[in-house]
Amino acid sequence: GNSSVLVLEGEAGIGKTRLLSAFVETSAARGATVLRTECYAGEQEIAYAPIIALLRAGLHLPAAETRLAQMSEHARFEAARLLPELDTVHGASAPMTLDATAASGRFFEGIALALETLLGESPPGILTVDNVHWADRATLDFLGYFIRRRHGIPICMILTRRSEHLRPADRLQQLLADVSPQTTRTLIELTRLTRGEVAELVEAGQHLFGADRDELVERLWRASEGLPLFLIEYLDLLARQPDLAASDAWSLPGGVQELLQSRIQPVGEAGRQLLTTAAVIGRSFHYDLLQIASGRSEEECVAGLEELLAHRLVREVEGLIYD
Repeated sequence: GNSSVLVLEGEAGIGKTRLLSAFVETSAARGATVLRTECYAGEQEIAYAPIIALLRAGLHLPAAETRLAQMSEHARFEAARLLPELDTVHGASAPMTLDATAASGRFFEGIALALETLLGESPPGILTVDNVHWADRATLDFLGYFIRRRHGIPICMILTRRSEHLRPADRLQQLLADVSPQTTRTLIELTRLTRGEVAELVEAGQHLFGADRDELVERLWRASEGLPLFLIEYLDLLARQPDLAASDAWSLPGGVQELLQSRIQPVGEAGRQLLTTAAVIGRSFHYDLLQIASGRSEEECVAGLEELLAHRLVREVEGLIYD
């Protein structure tokens, strides 16, 4: 009977999107109306792209026309500034482009009412935004407004975000801090699988492999370090090529390579050189050796390490020793 915000947080490959999809499928099967959208790194300069996707998805719901007919003409007018199809379907005479009034409360309220109407009230609607850490500023502004103003309305908003993108003072953190006290807020931090859980997955697919179970579990545990995406990619590779289980050398699965590239891509030139140097040194490295081997000044090395720590590509073990 009340609004709620649920945040799924964790590193890339931890299973946020998979968990969200499973929840959404189950909820939809039980009759809940669901609106889903996703943010992309390449669309951070496109204002409201995820919100437009939500509205467009809502227009394809079976009860969309009936529900939207209940909205006032003024509310449709404001929402149609963002999605002209609302004007085509429902007759609201709205301009085709955004102007200065788009930043007003009336504009946000029109979009919020459209989403609220599309989601319905019984059973509670679910609105999801995947990879919200890549949302543009305008989208975050609207989501903040929606979260603050929709308390008392049975809507569940679910956001997924990568932990390596978190910054204490960023706009997303502020958005979540401003949630109304009447709105239930839940944070679920997904962590890596334990060695026992890795063993469970291996056991489930043991018929595919001719290798010794304990040895295979140990190799997969070392290779994946419990990151679900890595583990599943390795298991899929072994399922396609069972002989690899007994091989001394495993190739890196394509999905693992892509994920690693996406993690490294945002790092600056100095940080990337330090990361490369650290990888050559070995799993663990000392700050002094990193600075000497990289040829970077102390200032550059400190700044680069801070960047790598912020992106969670490197972790501090003890003193000046890092992994």
